[in-house]
Amino acid sequence: MATTISNPPYNMKWQHPFFAQSQERFMLGVPPESNANYAFILTALSKQDKAVFLLPNGVLSTNNKEEQAIKASLVEKNYLEAVISLLDKMFESTSIPTSLLIFNKKKQTSNILMINASPLATEELREQRGQVGSKSHTNRVYKKKVNTLSDDAISKIMSLLDKPTDEQGVSKVVSIETVKNKIMC
Repeated sequence: MATTISNPPYNMKWQHPFFAQSQERFMLGVPPESNANYAFILTALSKQDKAVFLLPNGVLSTNNKEEQAIKASLVEKNYLEAVISLLDKMFESTSIPTSLLIFNKKKQTSNILMINASPLATEELREQRGQVGSKSHTNRVYKKKVNTLSDDAISKIMSLLDKPTDEQGVSKVVSIETVKNKIMC
């Protein structure tokens, strides 16, 4: 099964295409022009049955009505297979926390696997060279703490994805009804 894997630009503004409401990719709703996160998701799902997106955590807790409606539709249609909540400071260029959202339009269960990767992560001190600015900045090397997932942690996550189970503090299998009720609150 073909899969889209994407780490799109976060919270990017965009413009609705002409007749967006009539385009197949927006049958679950048209995302607001203030944020294209759900536009990326809907576009991928209109072309593939499976998609994995790395997005900021705000995509899960949005207060925007259009985004809430799209999120509710994705859950109601049983497309959301898993959410892997990652820590902040996993990227060298930004410290925002992110999540992996795994979508599968042909999944066999009516549950969603929630994984908290925090207990599996380790902190690492890395040297980083300045990236933008004058020579005094770009020639500078500094140390930065980043959170990482070891090979064992990744294997653990993959195992949970393969056989979803409840594990105290790490994973929980929840019904789409439970998730829908939380979205509507």
